[in-house]
Amino acid sequence: MLRRTWIISLSALAGLIFGAIAGAYVGLVLGGTYLGGLSILGRIGIEGYELAAYAGALLGAAVMVPVAVAAALSFLREADPDRGRRNGESL
Repeated sequence: MLRRTWIISLSALAGLIFGAIAGAYVGLVLGGTYLGGLSILGRIGIEGYELAAYAGALLGAAVMVPVAVAAALSFLREADPDRGRRNGESL
């Protein structure tokens, strides 16, 4: 049980880190391309590409954490397919 908890926790952490980095990169590229010409610095205090990078990091992390946990659960299910069955019952 402890091994299962650690695998799920570490996959959630890896999903958070990977999602934040990948989302920030995509947000920076798209933001630099499409929002670079907007002058919103005077209104909110940050450039458009910075705003896109922050939003991309948040969205990337929010998307990748559930994906990483689902992948870990799938891996655990494949590693022990009889888990949760009693006396050879089939699903």
